[in-house]
Amino acid sequence: MEADKVVSLAKKYDCPSISITYNEPIIWLEYVLDVAKIAKREGLGVVLVTNGYISIEALDQVAPYITAVNVDIKGFTEEFYRKYCKGELNPVLDATVYMHERGIHVETTNLIIPDLNDNLDDIRRMCKWHIENLGENTPLHISRFFPHYKMAYKSPTSIKMLVKAREIALEEGIKFVYVGNLPGNEGEHTYCPSCGEMVIKRFGFSIESWGLDEEMRCKNCGERIPIVGKYHGGRGRFYFF
Repeated sequence: MEADKVVSLAKKYDCPSISITYNEPIIWLEYVLDVAKIAKREGLGVVLVTNGYISIEALDQVAPYITAVNVDIKGFTEEFYRKYCKGELNPVLDATVYMHERGIHVETTNLIIPDLNDNLDDIRRMCKWHIENLGENTPLHISRFFPHYKMAYKSPTSIKMLVKAREIALEEGIKFVYVGNLPGNEGEHTYCPSCGEMVIKRFGFSIESWGLDEEMRCKNCGERIPIVGKYHGGRGRFYFF
């Protein structure tokens, strides 16, 4: 599909942003750039869901046109990256920090795979890096693994492990920590870091209740939540600008 057609379809269906994902958007960066330039000109946001394995030089070309990214940090050891990703960890961390410094809205995801990247010390080190480099307000998603493809022999991540990883992240000071691929878990929701009130209730990809005012402040205590986007309550959806 031509880049301008992607944008025109997004506008036709009243989508204020375009998410580029599945497969890795960096492998067709030229096409991403084509779409993103037109989207920005037309007032649409562009979101990348990416593994973050990109040089700073290449990132410089596309960064001015990107609204938000979710970077999949697949593990927190070089050994894991070399063995299972055939890559390196540090370039991913460098690119993630660079996007954050450029003012792009950054979130990170860590898919926890049993016996491969579920070492609690490594998870804690990742959370410490997150706080030091991305700040306490940058969301972290901890996702449940399910057996598939070349890892069909593995078991799904235990709920106990997901809960423990989230506890570690909160202990280290990350304010917004989510549990993914586990609908109905309390880690799906957004809580006010000041009073603890649930301000956004979710189930899967749906928003079930919204406890923020128009200025994104907690209706219970007035704390401002650093949400990026706009909630369309009538349609139960959350949109990036």
